[in-house]
Amino acid sequence: MTVTECKRVRLSGTVQVPLPPEGAFGLFTPEGMRAWRPSWEPQYPASEADTTEPGTVFDTEHDSHVTTWIVVRCEPGQPLLYARVKPDKRAGLVTITLERQPDDTTEATIDYDLTTLVPEGNAELDEYAAQYQQMLGHWQQLIAHEIAESYVPA
Repeated sequence: MTVTECKRVRLSGTVQVPLPPEGAFGLFTPEGMRAWRPSWEPQYPASEADTTEPGTVFDTEHDSHVTTWIVVRCEPGQPLLYARVKPDKRAGLVTITLERQPDDTTEATIDYDLTTLVPEGNAELDEYAAQYQQMLGHWQQLIAHEIAESYVPA
């Protein structure tokens, strides 16, 4: 009998943000992502006065799949850290590190460390990994468009 194990992948890529880190930070908070990510509608099971507070839980839905997120760290000047679980699919961590560039813009390094929860999720995770850089390229375009159109940093 062959046993198929669950798979773990670590993905990393960058997004260029035409703002300094102080302005870019807000774009990567749970509420800040609403401005540039289509269909990003975080739902909070408990009302949250501060959605960046560690321990804050929120759900998002994409393609009829719900992902539960937990804010682990969301503090200016530090990498943002989120835990995420897509029930019966995969779980892991998302780290976003904002680094000032010489032209006072930001390079956002976005790291996903994901593990499937069932072996049947391995193929889906492989597909996600194969499209990761393309996804980040799309995010970069969405962010640049939002900033050009209306973004006012906090």
